Amino acid sequence: MSAEAGQLNGNVSIEEFSAVLAREAQDPISGDEVIGAYSCVMHELIETDPEIRRYFEGIFRNNHYEDADHAANLNFKSVQAWIIGNPLEQAYPVRFHTADAWRQILPKIFIHDSSINDARHWMDMSLRKLIVTNVAERYVTYPLLQLAFPDRFIHPDTLDIGASQNIGPKHIALRRAFHYMTVAESPHLSPIHTQELTVKLNKVLAKPLEMGQMYGVDIWRDDDALNAQWARSSRFRPAELEDPEIVREYDELVHARHLPNVHFVLADFGAKDVKVFRHAIEQHSFDWVTLFTILYMIPPEERQIMFNNAKRYVKDDGLIVVQDAMKLKAGHEGPALLDDFEFSAKNFSEDFGYSAWAYEMRDQEAGFQELWRFDTGRCHKIQFTDTKLSLRAIAGLHRQAAARP
Repeated sequence: MSAEAGQLNGNVSIEEFSAVLAREAQDPISGDEVIGAYSCVMHELIETDPEIRRYFEGIFRNNHYEDADHAANLNFKSVQAWIIGNPLEQAYPVRFHTADAWRQILPKIFIHDSSINDARHWMDMSLRKLIVTNVAERYVTYPLLQLAFPDRFIHPDTLDIGASQNIGPKHIALRRAFHYMTVAESPHLSPIHTQELTVKLNKVLAKPLEMGQMYGVDIWRDDDALNAQWARSSRFRPAELEDPEIVREYDELVHARHLPNVHFVLADFGAKDVKVFRHAIEQHSFDWVTLFTILYMIPPEERQIMFNNAKRYVKDDGLIVVQDAMKLKAGHEGPALLDDFEFSAKNFSEDFGYSAWAYEMRDQEAGFQELWRFDTGRCHKIQFTDTKLSLRAIAGLHRQAAARP
């Protein structure tokens, strides 16, 4: 195939997409057998079925993705969302560990079922483009920020951009404990100190968190059935769907409504002039504006627009917190601005490549200051750094332990 036919007008070629599928078939994310079996069959279809190949060439023709890995992950999430919403496929993911099961269903999805071929899958790949993972554990950053700023943010009002189903704020409002988290070793912490911090951290995470008003923002409605299926598919890998406890916790949070200090705002923060469609919010009225796991999926110019909009809504002495698959570009020195970071899904596969950074409005010349890092986007382990704000959080853990028996 010629370069023109392969690349078309988008930024991901059909060959790159197929190569990612071939890799995932051999080495699936988190060793998930269902993803491996799906990738194997999806790769076969792209390479052997002209109709399906043409369909995906059309998808890639006018769409921009972070990279081929993002496009492949987006495609799987769309397929999984369709299966989750199909009452005839209640055996998912149990019976989908083999390629034979996928060979029965994938051609039906992309050729014979016009409802997905013409509408739903195209919408997921062309309009949504963002994978909303809704992991409550990512919000352990909230109590840690309170520890780092003990006298400054007592009951902070927060605006969470890209909140989807508002899982984090709901988890906090329902006064639920976070799951057990391990403090990982780092060069400036001894093994004994690391073990001590793990104990102290989990005592903090087991206690209810006192917050002010928590607003979640998303461009997709939180009460729409298709959006809910997409969010569910985005949140879970197939192996996680086989864990009834994780699924139950998620479903309870999704269906929690009318909580007194949790609000959903339908708005587009990716527009230069923020478009608020439901639930008006005041500019410069939030102590924290957070962007969790969203910037890595959008182009650099849109990242800057979203960051500029965050500045419009945070208080003059507030914080903007970016937590994402991000790292400073090689050779960077001095204060870090948004353009100084490399955002990429590939960072998820690196040790502690998912990190949190704070931008203090009262100290903008300092740029982004690193807070802490997590082992993956699922946040089972946390690694404190030797930066000022991270050390403040550690001091806060010691202070809490001394104050409470």
